[in-house]
Amino acid sequence: MKCYTHRQVDAVAVCKSCGRALCPECVTEVDKGCACKNRCEEDVSVLNDLVVRGSKAYTKASSVYSKSGIFLLFMGIAFFVFGLPMALKNGSIFFLALGIGFIAYGISQLITARKYKEK
Repeated sequence: MKCYTHRQVDAVAVCKSCGRALCPECVTEVDKGCACKNRCEEDVSVLNDLVVRGSKAYTKASSVYSKSGIFLLFMGIAFFVFGLPMALKNGSIFFLALGIGFIAYGISQLITARKYKEK
């Protein structure tokens, strides 16, 4: 592959922003990416920031899913404990079923949190 600007020189990198092939004279390194010198450096810097923020988003999402999963589990246990005597006394299983639903949803939230944590 030849340089976009200098057609006779072999390229050593590709611009992360515009995708042009670049020779040693045309390339500049911006953090973890290559950019066209005096042309795409700011764009590549923005792209690098997006990648870093994206990886941090998984950590935040995992934390949110964990907290909501724990809350839902506690709510499910509370509804189940509250609904069990009612179900035994007069056959009303509404609160019992609600508790089981909360518990199931809480477990699914905790599983999702674990998946986000692994990424």
